[in-house]
Amino acid sequence: MVQRRVDRLTDDELFADWADIAQRAHDDAARLHWNRRMFRTLAAVFTANPRLQETGGHLWNWIRHNYTAGAGMAIRRELDLDGSVANLPNMLHEIVGRPTVLNRRRYLARWNPGADWELEIANRAFDSFGVARPSAARDEDHVDPARVEADLRQLGAQTETVRAYIEQTIAHRQRSAPAPVSFAQFNETIAAIETVFKTYYARITQSSIAQLEPVPQYDTTEVFTFPWVAPGVRLDVEE
Repeated sequence: MVQRRVDRLTDDELFADWADIAQRAHDDAARLHWNRRMFRTLAAVFTANPRLQETGGHLWNWIRHNYTAGAGMAIRRELDLDGSVANLPNMLHEIVGRPTVLNRRRYLARWNPGADWELEIANRAFDSFGVARPSAARDEDHVDPARVEADLRQLGAQTETVRAYIEQTIAHRQRSAPAPVSFAQFNETIAAIETVFKTYYARITQSSIAQLEPVPQYDTTEVFTFPWVAPGVRLDVEE
């Protein structure tokens, strides 16, 4: 891939790019969480139906392998070590290199507070991220790169085992497979990404996220309450 030249971007261009990365990461995370919800729903269906357990092993294996592959690639995309891709760790590395882009002046301008009490809330919100003050001018306060580096280290420590497993078994075919990871480790990795992502999504977009899993606006289990194929109906599965 073409190496990204951050030094050629103005502060405004770089901020706009980070905002785009944050929104794309948000949309990907929402899809991942929705897919996990559907996987858990199907697991519950199999658990509740002894006949399905007896006759549907091939279907469950297909569901499990497809979810694992999809979730694995979503995790890999967010943790890819290629420095040219648009993902959370690379964005944090760029913030460490250009922390003044995320300064108080830009944050307050986007917040656009009116009354004094609104301005105080906006300043407190900015301060909560960890602030470096390079001069007496408060408007030039910016995010503390040491805090960002700490978040990067923690993210790497919490996700490296699963990231490496995905690289070696799902994204690529290594000659010797590593020890398997559990669904619990998958979920812990997703949670670690989510924790860091929420922080920087709020810093950049000024929007908080209560949860990344979309809330269904319809009954997602009704489809499992009736037979899918009537007796005697022949399915055409050939092309």
